[in-house]
Amino acid sequence: VRDLIREIQGWDTVIWEDDFLGDSLDAKYPAATSGVDGSFDKIAGGLGGTATIDVGDGGTSADNEYGGIGLGGLEWKGDNNCFAIARIKISNVGTVKAEFGFTDVFSDAGAVNDLAAGSATAGDAAVWVFDTDDTATWQTFAVNGGGTPQKNEASTIVAPVADTYQYMGVFLEGNHAMYSQWDTSGRKIGEDLVIDSAIEGGTAVGPWLFVQNRGGSQDRLITIDYLMVGQRRS
Repeated sequence: VRDLIREIQGWDTVIWEDDFLGDSLDAKYPAATSGVDGSFDKIAGGLGGTATIDVGDGGTSADNEYGGIGLGGLEWKGDNNCFAIARIKISNVGTVKAEFGFTDVFSDAGAVNDLAAGSATAGDAAVWVFDTDDTATWQTFAVNGGGTPQKNEASTIVAPVADTYQYMGVFLEGNHAMYSQWDTSGRKIGEDLVIDSAIEGGTAVGPWLFVQNRGGSQDRLITIDYLMVGQRRS
């Protein structure tokens, strides 16, 4: 991941990089999208800097409660070769849904509506999605201009392990999307997967992290240790 960072940095590149250090979250993050009381919180004293996106507080949240977070406005485009990489871990990989990537609306209850049926809430999105209502591993998912979504359930995809970090990456080139994974130490795992005509490259999108309960009386959360987003300026 660090080699990738060194290669892309330059005057003609817009970069946002966050290690979630310090006493508070950056003000560029909007309030969390929530079904009830989901939140995005800085973790005090988290080693190396961490934050969490959470469906609620107290471990008593209902089935399908959720929390989602974007970054600023919708300031990124596939036509500018935007990409997003995050180091994340899911607290419990049972009865949970998680998303990471790009979407065109931060107020949705997930960019993916029904993974098993292949339906979207977003009009344009390219995300990794993990939903135990469908399977026990990540899938790649994309929707272009409100059309029929595409997804990939390749056997090379590395499933999440509870409370264990993975780096997840989504890279847009025009209308096309590439999806990558690295292990907790940043070593490449799995296989890069491509969805052609995944998204309308001219549509403004933003990086998106989302978690949702798939059972009641619980409180699923995602910890994020690192986020990098970038694109060409023009």
